[in-house]
Amino acid sequence: MRKNPFESLIVGEDPIRSLKRKLNKICIKKNLTEIDLTQGNPIGKISREYAEKLIGLIRKEECGESLSNSYCSSQGYQDFLIAISKLERKINNINISANHILAIPGAGEGIATLLCGLKEESETGEIILLTPFFPAYKSYVKHFGFTSKIVEFELNENLLLNRIKEKISDSTRAIIINSPNNPSGIVYSQYFLNKIGEVLNKNSHVLAISDEPYRELVLPDRNRASVISNLNYDNTVVVYSFSKEGRIAGCRIGYIALHPKFPNYEKVIEALTNTLTERGVIQASTREQMALSQCKLPLTIDWNDTMNLMKILFTDLSNIGYELIEPNGGLFICVKSPDKNGMSLHERLMDIGLGTVPGEPFGIKEYVRLSICGVTRKNYNKILNGFKDIYLSFK
Repeated sequence: MRKNPFESLIVGEDPIRSLKRKLNKICIKKNLTEIDLTQGNPIGKISREYAEKLIGLIRKEECGESLSNSYCSSQGYQDFLIAISKLERKINNINISANHILAIPGAGEGIATLLCGLKEESETGEIILLTPFFPAYKSYVKHFGFTSKIVEFELNENLLLNRIKEKISDSTRAIIINSPNNPSGIVYSQYFLNKIGEVLNKNSHVLAISDEPYRELVLPDRNRASVISNLNYDNTVVVYSFSKEGRIAGCRIGYIALHPKFPNYEKVIEALTNTLTERGVIQASTREQMALSQCKLPLTIDWNDTMNLMKILFTDLSNIGYELIEPNGGLFICVKSPDKNGMSLHERLMDIGLGTVPGEPFGIKEYVRLSICGVTRKNYNKILNGFKDIYLSFK
């Protein structure tokens, strides 16, 4: 018996986005004020320079004097690619040309593009994910027919390095490194990255993917070591998104940047560009590329209040008695449930109107993740008191 299109289609819920709807239903039913700490959605003032460039482009479009609303090359608008090559030299200390860059609509699409390229070479293999990891990684890996090879969570970098060594095999196609990490806020040290690079240089069949959307969000007293510079491994790719840096998550603009010595980089960029069009992506937004190419990069955004709230909340939750992973950057804090079951802490918090994400999708089931984006001076005490009441309820 033939079925109608999509009649038997089943797709699992997004483990993060779906929680906002559930939180809303609970709050309506119980007449609670909703505090959504689920998503890393950086709402706030954007760069004045960037806003002015966008406005200028739109005004010219209205007069028919701009091509910012038209197609550009699928690889990217040339001035944007040049601007990104300069940005990578500044931030990651790598000397690359515009020909090393591919514009993409966000970091997620960048990782998907790289995995699609790997699939074009061979349809099987393993992708190494370091716990905790962004849940979408597993979805991307599965979608392209690969197998996730999970490295279990370990704070000690030497022990973590040993676990990575154990996972690498002839079947390994790539490793994804996310620093600052979502969800933990961990920033990997220069020593650790150097050591991973030594391992990778003995396994040159592995693609190293550095996923860096949080690299501009590091606590003032902490330092971020450049992944691509410290790996010192030719087969490394930077994936970046302006979503967090610029508070423009809904605009979907980012890029892929290949290592200066990436083998046959021009051919690789051309092939990866072709995977975009084959998947119906076509190109990244021309207007966003044009505006950013005219700005001083990185964008100037004041994150001081957010970073200070992160430090204060970490300290206050610790003083209540919670065990946490100390964040060095990013937009999240991971809190361990007193009963080591993140789902139970998550559900109790949801029941009083505090939305968090259980740690299981990130590979750390004992924890919940809360987004600092939803924390304000106004709701701070309510959040802290809610966590305190829940902590006491476990006793």
